[in-house]
Amino acid sequence: MNDFDTLLSEQLNDLVDHETGPERPAPRFVPTEQDEPSKARPWLFAAAVIILAVGVSWASISWITRSQTPPVASPSSAVPSTNSPTPSTSGSPSATPTSAKPSSASTSTAVLSGGARIAVPTGWTLSVDAAGTDSNRKWWCLTPASTATPVPPLTTHIKDQCVISLIDLGQVLAFDPNGLEGVGHELTVCDMAGSQTAGVVDTIDVADTRSFGGRESTHSQWTQVCPNYTLHGEQYLVPTATNWAMNTDFATTTYAGVTVSSVMASVAASSTLPAGTATLWTGDRGFVRSVSKDSTGMRITIDRYQDCAVDQYVIRNDDTATTTYVVPNSATVTGADKLVAGAKVAIATNGTIVTEVDYLDF
Repeated sequence: MNDFDTLLSEQLNDLVDHETGPERPAPRFVPTEQDEPSKARPWLFAAAVIILAVGVSWASISWITRSQTPPVASPSSAVPSTNSPTPSTSGSPSATPTSAKPSSASTSTAVLSGGARIAVPTGWTLSVDAAGTDSNRKWWCLTPASTATPVPPLTTHIKDQCVISLIDLGQVLAFDPNGLEGVGHELTVCDMAGSQTAGVVDTIDVADTRSFGGRESTHSQWTQVCPNYTLHGEQYLVPTATNWAMNTDFATTTYAGVTVSSVMASVAASSTLPAGTATLWTGDRGFVRSVSKDSTGMRITIDRYQDCAVDQYVIRNDDTATTTYVVPNSATVTGADKLVAGAKVAIATNGTIVTEVDYLDF
């Protein structure tokens, strides 16, 4: 019998003595003619009756056991509180708390052309920008509530005060995967009248590929230092048809403590664009890595780069991944003799085959 058994036996004996009175001497043993070992001992039945009479239950035994067992500290009492916030499991944590993207739960959904479902964060409104909409492309403006105060204030030099632009690019004839809105570079962004272009300095801060509405998109952030002010631009651009773009000139401006860049990240992650209708990028740019020719045309392998959306002369190339295009004889090729390793090239497609290859001399 171990210590626990001894303790339990003593506790039960004390309980029985308390209920039945002082211990009495056992009666004189009188042997019977036949002892039947197989029969249960009468004292066992008596003990059972006594236990039932005093109401001893498993709960009583458990109480006796607990009263003699040292308390075990629970995790909450064993580990001192540090007042650390509970980690969120709703998504990836933001690197900068003040620019954490708004929760997808705090958005509404607007259905646009082609069935695009755009997440509109609470406190923001989505409206048609008639000035940018034409027979081919459709343009929407995402703006915060009129009572929200931008920090820093929006520059008065920009004609278009649409904080975030969303554009269905429609049929793009000359698509530039790095250009502003996919159609080229605006070299006079510093002053829409074009009278202040001197002293402009452009840098690419981020150049990568991200998801926009479930579609692959090129993504870039840039800084443009103008003579009297500085712009912080950002753009998501879907390179396969149907092409979409989302951009801003105010990426670092905050509303209610949240940056415009973070609002764009939330919209990109929580929206759903129509499925792509093509496999090839509508347009591509890169450094030539290799070229081979045969009777059907040529194969050209490029290392994609990103140039600044407002300045095609500022280039960033952060990886060495390559993409190979099969160029049929039917494609238009300019500067074919200059398409050697290291040269810059622009490629155009109809989504299925390459239609044009151009050597870039800048």
